Amino acid sequence: PSCPYMHRLTKGHVEARPMDATKAVSLALVTGKLVLDVAGVVRTAGKLAGMRSYEVDPRGAAADPEDARALQLPALPSARELAEEVRQGGGAAAQARLREFAGRARSATQLTNCVTELLPAAERDAEAVGELTAEERQRLPLLGVPVSIKECFEVVGTDSTAGMARYKGDPSTQDAVLVEALRLAGAVPFCKTNVSQMMLSWECSNPAYGTTSHPMHRHFIPGGSSGGEGCLVGQGGSIIGLGTDVGGSVRIPAALCGCVGVKPTKNRLPGKGKLRTASTACWDGQQIVSSVPGPLTRTVDDALLFFESVLSPDVLARTSKLDCNQVPLPWDREAALAERPLRIGFYESDDYVRVSPAVRRAVREAAQALRAAGHELVPFQLPDLRRGWEIFAGLMQSGQYWQLQELEGEALCDFMGKAARAAQLPKWLLGIVGKLIEGKAPHFAGSLA
Repeated sequence: PSCPYMHRLTKGHVEARPMDATKAVSLALVTGKLVLDVAGVVRTAGKLAGMRSYEVDPRGAAADPEDARALQLPALPSARELAEEVRQGGGAAAQARLREFAGRARSATQLTNCVTELLPAAERDAEAVGELTAEERQRLPLLGVPVSIKECFEVVGTDSTAGMARYKGDPSTQDAVLVEALRLAGAVPFCKTNVSQMMLSWECSNPAYGTTSHPMHRHFIPGGSSGGEGCLVGQGGSIIGLGTDVGGSVRIPAALCGCVGVKPTKNRLPGKGKLRTASTACWDGQQIVSSVPGPLTRTVDDALLFFESVLSPDVLARTSKLDCNQVPLPWDREAALAERPLRIGFYESDDYVRVSPAVRRAVREAAQALRAAGHELVPFQLPDLRRGWEIFAGLMQSGQYWQLQELEGEALCDFMGKAARAAQLPKWLLGIVGKLIEGKAPHFAGSLA
C-alpha cells in the first residue's frame, strides 16, 4: 500500500519526487491462533509462498502495557451485549469499555496507521452515561457503545480533511448529523479513521495522514476510501464504524478486511456534514452517483442494530429536521427480520472483469447456503457492463476541472498523481491511449473514452 512517489500539482503541472515507504506493520487484534491460521493459508497458497506476512507478535507489539493487555482480552461482545452491559454497569462500565477500545485503537494504528485521532469528547460522553436514569438507559439502543468515525465526517474540535493536507489544523465547529444521531442513540464516538486522498481511490493513502495497510498483511491495501474503518473494525478495534460509499468505499474495505459493510439507498441516512464544504466544493454538482453514509460492523446483527438505532422514530424526528434531504421513514424491524422466503438473483461472472477462482467459489457457496435456508436463487447475466462502466466513469469525471482546482498545490499520493496527469491530457490523446491499452486493460481503457 505504500506510495513510492508523492506527486505535487503546481500550476497545472504534476511533479514527482521520491518518498520513504510507510513503515507500517500489521497488528491483527484477533487471537494468535487466527493470525497463525492466516499465515498458514498464505504459506500453503503456492503463488503467495514468497510473500512476507507479519513479523510482529500481535500481543507483544503494543508500546503501552495497558494497550498490550487490550489485545489479550476475550473476544469482543456484540453491540447489543455491550449496550446491555453498560445498562447494568452504568458510567463505570461505559468508561471501562471506552478505555479498552481506545487501547485497541492506539495499538492498531501504531502498526497499520488506521486511526487519525482519538476524540477527547469521548471520555465526557462515557461519564454522562452515569447521570442517566434506569429508564433513560433502557431507551438508548447503543448505550455506551464506542463507535469509530471516518475522518471526513465533521466532529466538533477535529479536522475533517478528506485526505487533503491543506485542511489540517482547521477543526470543525459542529457535528455531522449522523454523528449526532449516534449520540442520540447513546453511542460514544471515540476515534476518527484514515481515508484515501479526496476519497477518490480504493487504496487508503494521503499526504495528511500517510498510508494505511491491510490488517493481515502490511504489503496489501485495506481498500478505500473507508480503508481506516475497514482496517480497524476488521482487527477488532471497533464494533461499529461509520463510512461513506460512492463506488465501493464501504463495501470494498469490508470485503478486503473481513467485516460487514452496507451502502444504503441515497438519502436513507442523513448526509449533511459528512464532507466539509470547503474541501469538497468539486462534488457539489455530482449527485447522480451520490456519496452516502453507511456502517462497517463486525457482524450482520451489529449492522441491523445500527439501522434500528439511527432510524428509530425518536432519532429520525430530530435528524430529518437537520437534514431536509433525509427520507423521514423509520426502520421497519419486522420487515427486516421477516422469515419469508426471498427470491435472490446472483451471477458468477460479469464477462468484463476476470473473476478469480476464490471469488467464484465464494459466490457458489453463498448461493448454496441461501438455497439450504429455503430461499429461491435465480442466476442471471448482467447487461452490457462495458457500456455501464463507461457511463459511470464519465459521470465521475465530469467535475475534473474543479477536482484539479481543488488539488492545486497539494502533495498527491501515487494514484492521485497518475489520475491528475491523465486528466490533463487532451481528449483526442486519451482516445488513442485507450485504444492502445484496450486489449490488456479494457476497464481502464473504457474510463478514458
